[in-house]
Amino acid sequence: MVAAGAGVPAVGGVVYCPRENASVDAERCTTCSRLRAMTWTGEPGGAVTCAPGTALPEGGNRRMDFTEAAARRRLHEVAEPILVCIAASATVGEARGLLAERRIRALCVVDAERKLVGIVARSDLLGAAGDWPVRDVMTAPVHALPENAPIGYAIALMAIEKVSEIPIVTEDEGEVIGLWHAHDALEWTARQLGYVLAEAGTSPPERA
Repeated sequence: MVAAGAGVPAVGGVVYCPRENASVDAERCTTCSRLRAMTWTGEPGGAVTCAPGTALPEGGNRRMDFTEAAARRRLHEVAEPILVCIAASATVGEARGLLAERRIRALCVVDAERKLVGIVARSDLLGAAGDWPVRDVMTAPVHALPENAPIGYAIALMAIEKVSEIPIVTEDEGEVIGLWHAHDALEWTARQLGYVLAEAGTSPPERA
């Protein structure tokens, strides 16, 4: 794979991929498992070294393999950091208020050391009295993953365990730092397959 330079005109951060027989974004190139080395020298461009035998078969899919991307991307790279958690001793009313105020689907339930003890989603609060403690309605134990786990693990875990949220914890202390929802996984998948989605907080374009 040869980047801008070495006889190829510089075009921003675009490099030529012989496997896909097309130009691809250099950042996307770095997520490919076949990447072995990349050097860049500014104006002259640079070179990208790939594993041998990477050409797609005739008529093959020209998008980057979904499996490769899911194996290389890490949860801490795609999940939004958690800004608010809730204690097990808090009330259902407080949990409802936080979910509505933050416009989120679920809350991680933590102890005084921010260690994960459960998770409470909107569906857990249906029919619950406002003065009930969260510990009475939360889901526990919880299936969590470390921050450096591939996102493919999270997708598989959701499917296997039939859960919609995967809390993300630090590898050393086990503190909650993020939460990845099934909707986030679907959005990431759609983008990986080449679909253009509206950014969070924006509205789709109006039809003429």
